[in-house]
Amino acid sequence: MDIAGETRENMHISDVASGRQYRFVLPGPTITHAEHLALLNKLADVMPGAQFVVISGSLPLGTSPDFMDKLAALADVHDCRLIADLSGDGLRQATMAGVYLIKPNLGELAALANKEELSETTAIESARRIIYAGGATLVVVSMGAAGAILVTADLEERLQAPVVKSVSTVGAGDSMVAGIVWGLLNGEQISAAVRYGVACGTAATLSEGTGLCRKQDADTLYRHIVTGNRQTE
Repeated sequence: MDIAGETRENMHISDVASGRQYRFVLPGPTITHAEHLALLNKLADVMPGAQFVVISGSLPLGTSPDFMDKLAALADVHDCRLIADLSGDGLRQATMAGVYLIKPNLGELAALANKEELSETTAIESARRIIYAGGATLVVVSMGAAGAILVTADLEERLQAPVVKSVSTVGAGDSMVAGIVWGLLNGEQISAAVRYGVACGTAATLSEGTGLCRKQDADTLYRHIVTGNRQTE
């Protein structure tokens, strides 16, 4: 749907000498109350028959404080599983509303837990508290090149990522979420789906600029993860 404001711009600068990447995230437009309602109505129109709804990024300025509550309620009505790949206040709102899955990184999870930083052990403890409080059914903690941690009410699993020569990390998190959803849509158990998500996130780092993952790369990396071979070309 269209809004009055302009799409925000993000700039990513790669330092060829050091291999470091710098991201400049500019502020986006302010959403009006009418646009907020129009979006919810649009979602209500397209949700019937859908299995998953993914909300990612950050909540725009002007977003109603009860937006996540309304979105979660819509998802429940249409029997959709809501996945939130958000940060900051958006992530907090998502866990207050109750969603199917959240995918924070360690820093985002630490902020949600009001901690300066988290280790893998304390990250699992924080994820479990969210689950027990009804904030999410599943928590996937993204750790970049180190892979991810899957936490459920009765499971914790560390999933290692294959070692690759990264070109760009832009879009790796989005690719990871897409891989998880793809796996679940194809009937995979959550552990296998998250493994495929890790493969897709890693595959995205092989593409230059804003290029996302290529399925051939993701499938190859997934086989490395399943066989326990972390090293690949």
